[in-house]
Amino acid sequence: MSVKIVVINVKGGVGKSTIACNLACISAIKNKKTILIDSDIQMSSMKFRQTRSDAAPQFQAYSILTPTIHKDIDDLEADYIIIDAGGRDTKVMRSAISASDCAIIPLTPSQFDIWSSEDTFKMLDEVLPYKTVMPVMLLNQVIYGTQLSKDVVDVFNSFVDRYHFSPLDNRLYNRVAFKESISEGLSVVEMKGEKYRKAGEEMYAVYDEIVRSIEKGHVE
Repeated sequence: MSVKIVVINVKGGVGKSTIACNLACISAIKNKKTILIDSDIQMSSMKFRQTRSDAAPQFQAYSILTPTIHKDIDDLEADYIIIDAGGRDTKVMRSAISASDCAIIPLTPSQFDIWSSEDTFKMLDEVLPYKTVMPVMLLNQVIYGTQLSKDVVDVFNSFVDRYHFSPLDNRLYNRVAFKESISEGLSVVEMKGEKYRKAGEEMYAVYDEIVRSIEKGHVE
């Protein structure tokens, strides 16, 4: 049976496609049969797949822009199916959630950006009574070497308390390495050189924590 992971947030610019593509690449690197589903009309994940080198570990990619994802992927055989959901509350996004075992919600460490993500939490709250999905929050684009402001922490914790969604312990930092790797059709863990090492370690840690949490059925 496939493990299905959707990366969602109705707010744009939080790194959904970058995270989805990196998760798919790492899954393929670990010799898991992997499928990447792009349900965003911008088609960022599909464009990434088109630029990926034939020499890199491979995964299949499909574009599904109709609210039939929860039905369509039943016929797909894979160890992991990663869904890059669009940036609006649509029937397509709700179909992607209904298809999934785990919903990853990337949040950028800004008080206003976290507030703007509340519609995502509300939408998940509406879907959860009808489908068992494990929602987890991932802080992304954190500025390295700085502490999160008290206001950001307070807003973040208020959403944890209100919606009972668990945050991942690991974070992704604001590194140019992520942008450079995507332009090469590679995950950040596949890039060579010391300048990419930290970003690769962070991405691996996030992937491993997500997989462990799914296997346990919850996030600690």
